[in-house]
Amino acid sequence: MAPKGSGSNESKGITSETAHSVRMETLQEVLVAVSKQERKFKASRVLKFNKYKYFFGIAKSYLMVFLFAAYPHLYWCFHAIGMCIMIPIQVWRWTRTKDIFYMVEFCWITSFLIGSYLTLLLSHSILTDFNFLGATGFGGEHSLIERMVGVHNFEIFREKMGLLIFACGAGPLGFAVVSLGNSLVPHSIDHSMSLMIHFHNLITAYSIMFKLKDAPGADSATNLFGDLHHRDKNFVEYVTPALVWYAAWWIIDTIFLQVYAIKHLGPLTSPYTSILRDQLNPPPGRSTPFTKVLGRLGSGGSDRVRVFLYSLLYNIGMFITFYLSYLFYKYDTQDGHYLLCYLLFVFFIAIKNGAQWYSRNMSRFSKLVEDMIKAEEQATEKSK
Repeated sequence: MAPKGSGSNESKGITSETAHSVRMETLQEVLVAVSKQERKFKASRVLKFNKYKYFFGIAKSYLMVFLFAAYPHLYWCFHAIGMCIMIPIQVWRWTRTKDIFYMVEFCWITSFLIGSYLTLLLSHSILTDFNFLGATGFGGEHSLIERMVGVHNFEIFREKMGLLIFACGAGPLGFAVVSLGNSLVPHSIDHSMSLMIHFHNLITAYSIMFKLKDAPGADSATNLFGDLHHRDKNFVEYVTPALVWYAAWWIIDTIFLQVYAIKHLGPLTSPYTSILRDQLNPPPGRSTPFTKVLGRLGSGGSDRVRVFLYSLLYNIGMFITFYLSYLFYKYDTQDGHYLLCYLLFVFFIAIKNGAQWYSRNMSRFSKLVEDMIKAEEQATEKSK
């Protein structure tokens, strides 16, 4: 005969085990949901998030502000070095994550050009007698480049490239921080690279136009970019280098879009991401200004015409920003006060966007649990 109360004890044991099992299952679901949000917060695909990466991102942001405040005439050197370090890393990352086709866009291609040219110019300056660092360089009177193409031709080229850097940096690249909603999120490589190709080129444009004349060895420093600081060009002369570069990119990009991108990058089933899909074929339920005007890819009509009209609208925006940069070039004060105010405004937008990013992603941790509780309550109500 079973001891008195043994059935009750067994029932309590089973109930306790069941309750423990339910709690563990619930905690596992919470852990999965929180881990997923944690990965988003770390913003660190491919390269594992760690304290060193976070330290580097924060330190780089502080260094950027320090150099801009203390040594603005050297900022273009910092930008050149940063591009040499970060772009290969980003190419490697995006090749693995299948985001590499973002790099065919004008902002990326132009940043490649500017970064490569500034690196070439920095090497040229160190190896010759330019005095832009306040100390004589080494390597002889003329560099290998000057001996190959001629001193006069290289001087003309430097001025044209200076105009291109300023027109692009103070024009479409700087404005993209606002229009694309770039954010200052120092621990994220993707967010940092967006600012590097957009905002850092704006600072570089300001640096070479208005701050080189205040540098040690000012005559040598300003000669790095020809007679750029004289600001004596009319609009056609000013914008021609940037327009020639943009036209060359646009022709190649249009062929690429029509021949390859519409078929292979536009569909939502494509394993690769691209700006074309982001703008003309976003996920269901979302829309962009371009889809509202032109419709989505595959929504009827000719996709080739739709993509061509998209590129024409893109052109209009580019021309407007090129002209706005000319206003800074021609009518700003001697020290670039108007461009400095615009630069600080753009920086404020990036900080605000970054603060919103952190706030949104932090609040999602509690929201995940709240959503799970709400779903469980709804399921309980339905089962009654």
